Amino acid sequence: MDNEELREPSKTIFNFLAHNYTGATEQSLGDPAFDLENEVLINFSSNITALLEWRNYESYYSDMKSLIAAA
Repeated sequence: MDNEELREPSKTIFNFLAHNYTGATEQSLGDPAFDLENEVLINFSSNITALLEWRNYESYYSDMKSLIAAA
């Protein structure tokens, strides 16, 4: 969590997220929330939980409950 040196597959996932957001083009800069070249980006997990809309326990729990029920 919040390791400054990410390994695979985390690097690939962040690269995908940085360059495949809505409105991205071949010339677009990476989304700064996921661009590992962004020196200001230090809290990786917070950006992922925001993307998943897990800003509280209830949201997380609801998603997990749905996934378990679907299995």
